[in-house]
Amino acid sequence: MSKVLLVKLSDAAVYKDAKVKNAVPHFPSLTLATIAGNIREKNHDVKIFDYSTFPYVEDADKDFLQLLKDFSPDFVGITFPTPLFEEMVRIGTIVKNFNSGITLIGGGPHASAFPEESLKTSPLDIVITGEGDFVAADAIGANNLSEIDGIAFKESGSVVVIPKKIKFLDDLDKLPFPAWDLFDLSKYHTPRQMRKKSPVGWIETSRGCLYGCVYCNKNIFGQNFRYKSARRTVDEMEFMLECGFKEIQIGEDMFTTNKERVMQICAMIKERGLKFPWATTTGIRVDSVSLDMLKAMKNAGCYRVYYGFESGSDQVLVSSRKGTNTATARQAVDWSKEAGLEVLGFFMIGLPGETEETMQQTIDFAKSLNIDFAKMTIMSPLPGTPVFNDFKEKGLLKKDVDWSTFNYYTPPSELYTHPNLDWATIEKYYKKFYREFYFRPGYMAKRLVAGIKNGTLIDDIKAAKTTKW
Repeated sequence: MSKVLLVKLSDAAVYKDAKVKNAVPHFPSLTLATIAGNIREKNHDVKIFDYSTFPYVEDADKDFLQLLKDFSPDFVGITFPTPLFEEMVRIGTIVKNFNSGITLIGGGPHASAFPEESLKTSPLDIVITGEGDFVAADAIGANNLSEIDGIAFKESGSVVVIPKKIKFLDDLDKLPFPAWDLFDLSKYHTPRQMRKKSPVGWIETSRGCLYGCVYCNKNIFGQNFRYKSARRTVDEMEFMLECGFKEIQIGEDMFTTNKERVMQICAMIKERGLKFPWATTTGIRVDSVSLDMLKAMKNAGCYRVYYGFESGSDQVLVSSRKGTNTATARQAVDWSKEAGLEVLGFFMIGLPGETEETMQQTIDFAKSLNIDFAKMTIMSPLPGTPVFNDFKEKGLLKKDVDWSTFNYYTPPSELYTHPNLDWATIEKYYKKFYREFYFRPGYMAKRLVAGIKNGTLIDDIKAAKTTKW
């Protein structure tokens, strides 16, 4: 049996310049809970350390070092997106300075996009590429790493990359339940605007996306859509409630893809008498819903749906390969409101084919929809996405860029040159979106009424004061 310590990096740097920092969710890591469940099935001893639960990095580092001393792990695993690459290097260096004999394993979207580079430019010993649920468990204590599909590792000063032969896990019902007991749920506080009850936990009920949006990274789960059965999904929801969660948020884009399954999930929640609020937090597709489905979701406890609208320009939606249009988006919102659901919309500017006119169309479109909240981002060509490869080929990516600039909420002017827009113009419309959407008299009056009704008025006022307009 080996001792394994999994590390959740703080994503404070990712959100530090977000326009609506008050709406940043704070959950225990579903990724690490899932990986820990698989590792524990192999009879290894597992602990999780979450940097995001500390307000100051100095305090986190102190407690992390103490845990290294007390637990004395054989393996330390870190999952990281591109913006947190340098933070992974920093934490990995702490591990190696403490005990160079600890095997350091990395995973996540960045590691999957650049396994060889990740190993060469960091203290990592092993990188897991793609879906790593069982691969990580196999790598721990393995006698011969070269026999494991989907990993890369350092050997005698070189990097060995083993291609993945079996690409994806077909039967998601085989996954053990996430190891939620490894988290202290009292340390997680999601802003009131983003939940009904606390603590909040995430669940994944499917993997893979059938679509090919140019800004989306498919390195982990690919385009091979797979889903947990309705029974397994509700079993897992019930397990989460038993673990202490009071609200569940669905962390995937494709939850509503299979309508029959959604209807079965909603029916089972009702049959079992499970009463808890839930929402589709990471955004579902506007072309995957129907009025009867949305009514069933509402009846089963869903209170808010999130949609990835992205643009108010059908032309830009086509150039981004989104596969939807504004008419379908408007219909989805109308159905959602008819079903009695709140709606949050995700929007993006700086997309391929974007112009000043299309950015204004997005602002006008957002204002025309009957939605309760809106979030805007500027497109960032994340590694592993089609737009990253396209911009790299065209020489639009700036050289020697820091990975931390691949941010979700900071204008990525240091990262790339937009094909047909200057950064001053893009940033002008980014700020304009928030001002025009949130400072409409009609919208403010609606939020006032909703705040009084839902008991969130004080939180709404605090949010308005702290938001960067």
